Amino acid sequence: MNRFYLTDFRRSFRTSLLVIAILVLSFLGPLLSSVLRSSVEGFLQENARRILTADLAVGAYRPLTDADIQPLSERFEVRREVREIEFNTMAMSGAGSLIEVHGVEAGFPIEGEFLFKSVNAGAADSKELRGKAAMGAGEVWLTEDAMLALDLKLGDPLRLGRSEFKVTRVIEQAPGISRSGIGFAPKAYIAFEEARPTGLMGFGSQVLHRVYLETARAVDLEEAKKIVGDEEVFLRTPDESFEGIGRFTGFVSLYLAVVSVSLFTLGWAAAFYVIRVQAIERMKSAAIALVFGAGTKSLLRYELFRAIAMTVVAAFIAGGLVYAATQILEPLLAEALRKNVPGDFRIIVSWRDVLGLGITALLSSAIFTFPFADRLQRSRLVDLFKESTSLDLDDSSQDTEPSRKTAGRRRFAILALAAGALFGISIWLTRDAKRGAQLAAGFVFAAAVIHVSGIVIFRGLASVSSNMSGSIGSVLRIVGI
Repeated sequence: MNRFYLTDFRRSFRTSLLVIAILVLSFLGPLLSSVLRSSVEGFLQENARRILTADLAVGAYRPLTDADIQPLSERFEVRREVREIEFNTMAMSGAGSLIEVHGVEAGFPIEGEFLFKSVNAGAADSKELRGKAAMGAGEVWLTEDAMLALDLKLGDPLRLGRSEFKVTRVIEQAPGISRSGIGFAPKAYIAFEEARPTGLMGFGSQVLHRVYLETARAVDLEEAKKIVGDEEVFLRTPDESFEGIGRFTGFVSLYLAVVSVSLFTLGWAAAFYVIRVQAIERMKSAAIALVFGAGTKSLLRYELFRAIAMTVVAAFIAGGLVYAATQILEPLLAEALRKNVPGDFRIIVSWRDVLGLGITALLSSAIFTFPFADRLQRSRLVDLFKESTSLDLDDSSQDTEPSRKTAGRRRFAILALAAGALFGISIWLTRDAKRGAQLAAGFVFAAAVIHVSGIVIFRGLASVSSNMSGSIGSVLRIVGI
């Protein structure tokens, strides 16, 4: 029998290339979505302190006094503090643009550093030009997008309010984040003491004051809020430092999850129904194997092995395509993130991604085996040799009452397994049990509505057109079937 199974496996595998292709497309979306989300979340967690630039940030829309900082300093043993002022203004040069101005004290940031663009073509790589804030009087440092928006070059003058500055540095990557978490406006950095003389911080201006603290003790955010006791003063620790970015990436991740689950569900359902139709042809091979002494359990194990082989091959191909896609996407995502988040971004495939894909493939294998197993157990040996032209695998006209109950239980079990797999995949991709359950429940409800509507509409159409003659009646009957 082993030789028969091997021959049949080779022949049937060639006929399963369509199923494998569909499964590749089904697995591709969830795996890519999960890898991107894991990589971005891991990058943000790894660089949390660099994003905040300190252990604790104290912010307010009013000037912060020593009285605001002193209780925190006593409780958490502050070693160092650096101040910053942030505001937006229109800057005019050769061109005009809204820019985000940061007035920072010397030594900013506590954690991290500025990455400067190389001035001379023969100079060292720009990634080696790093440093802390050390602006001289009348100096301004601009990010690359600010230079482009204002049509400036090194050494050019730039007027901010009542003050005039000279561009002395081009920033390739700035430490910290803006108040929104995603700073779309180009950035300019000046010395802290030169921010107020610009006259841009007067009445009607929205100015954010920050004090960054390096502490000897770990900071508990809730405890720190109680110590400050002022709702106008807001605090951030590294874990909360990328809330704005987290909301943005969370929205994108949710969108990718919805699209991925949608494509997976459609592709997986298509593969299942192709396998369901192929089960009719598989009955002939099963009949030959039974005649030559194979047992039912042996046939089921072999069919499960076939299904596992198909899904594993599809999973490996999908993994290869995801790897190729990440090589293209990695520099693009790194360039997009570096404008707002310090640190070097790398796409990493976590063990959770591999485990999620593996479990999905194995569950799919078990479910794909069901059409063959159901038909095999409900058919007599002589029936397996009959040429069948019906695509209705649920035909149970020959079933006894007990066998119908058994078949019903099997169908319920397989539907429950499929629904459970869908819930698991949704939770895996959204990283949220409640949101994942809602997404999966929506798909289950939509599938039930489509299924019931299809039965009512198309069976009704076939029934109404059964007594109609002519070409119109024939077409309606075909559509109904």
